[in-house]
Amino acid sequence: MIQRKNVCDSCVEEIITKIRNKELVPGDKLPNEKDMAEEYGVSRISLREALRYLSAKGLIVTRHGEGSFVNEYDPNMIVETFYNFSLLASDPILEMLEIRKIMETESAKLCAKNATDDEIAKIKDYKERRERTTDQEERYEYDRLFHLAIAQASHNDIFMRFIETIYRTVELHQRGYTKDQRKISNTTAFHNEIFTAIESHDQVAAADAMYTHIDDVLQSFQAEETKD
Repeated sequence: MIQRKNVCDSCVEEIITKIRNKELVPGDKLPNEKDMAEEYGVSRISLREALRYLSAKGLIVTRHGEGSFVNEYDPNMIVETFYNFSLLASDPILEMLEIRKIMETESAKLCAKNATDDEIAKIKDYKERRERTTDQEERYEYDRLFHLAIAQASHNDIFMRFIETIYRTVELHQRGYTKDQRKISNTTAFHNEIFTAIESHDQVAAADAMYTHIDDVLQSFQAEETKD
């Protein structure tokens, strides 16, 4: 049985189509409610329901006394949705680590291609600070900053924000990973390989080293799950 769209759904699709076709672009002010209701052949009640839905989705923003506008692009919109999904998942760690492996592999590759001398120096600084510290909390923080600096130096903002979100989700597991001495040594070796490749602007080697590193983290998690 084909389900008919209600008036609100049809109105939502009309507005989304205009955004998709660039008839409405970020920052554009929408017409007033009366004119929009007449244009779409709906009541103002149905129109307001459609606008509330689009606002909840982050596509439009309503400012009191000014009207409704097409929202400006913000990568955080994607990240927040992704993070909220992870909160609802029954066991998100394994899936997040699998996504992290894909994302950070490409991030390292782009970093090797795009990183400036200053960005490479920052990555090196975090790597060396992590190696020097004996404090577990500091070690975790420098590990996190090392990976985020690589993502930032990829010059792809979405990579950086996604990786930061993944870290928020797997933080408890990652902190546990930094306690094990064998894993600490393994991570140091992996970080050195990754950094050497980035410093040499060797995209293939950087991607391979990062893939191997995150895969080791993933295998470690799977082994712990098997023991439990």
